Amino acid sequence: SSHGDKEGVKSHDNQTVSIGELQAPFLGDSLACMAGSPKIFIIQACRGEKKQPGVDRADEEPGEEGTMDMSDVMRSVTTPRDADVLVAYATTEGCQAYRRVGEGSWFLSEMLEVFKARRQSDHLLDMLTEVNDRVSHRETVNSNPAKQMPCQVST
Repeated sequence: SSHGDKEGVKSHDNQTVSIGELQAPFLGDSLACMAGSPKIFIIQACRGEKKQPGVDRADEEPGEEGTMDMSDVMRSVTTPRDADVLVAYATTEGCQAYRRVGEGSWFLSEMLEVFKARRQSDHLLDMLTEVNDRVSHRETVNSNPAKQMPCQVST
């Protein structure tokens, strides 16, 4: 757990380190033995000062799924530099991440609970989707309630 802002994560001496700087030593052009291997970064830090409000929504209708013509897909024998990276953020860009005294951060506590229960049966992204859902149902308890929405970026 650390502090952060839209520029990155704060170090122990209050210097900002961007997510790109954290990832760079592990990418294929810096560490060839990591090319083709998954790299997972879990970032528990605020990404800005904004508080994310809750929004009322109407029931949604299921949409149609698109189709993809596989004849348009070309294969390559090289691996892109930024391939095989997953970054799990505690919150969306520009927003705060919350914690509860005695329990810890919403994101990490829900992640630990989901991973303990489903680690042997479920895919990582399915577990992270469950974490997103659980955290999204939490709300700060004060005069100005706020929400938190974790997100993942993968290549």
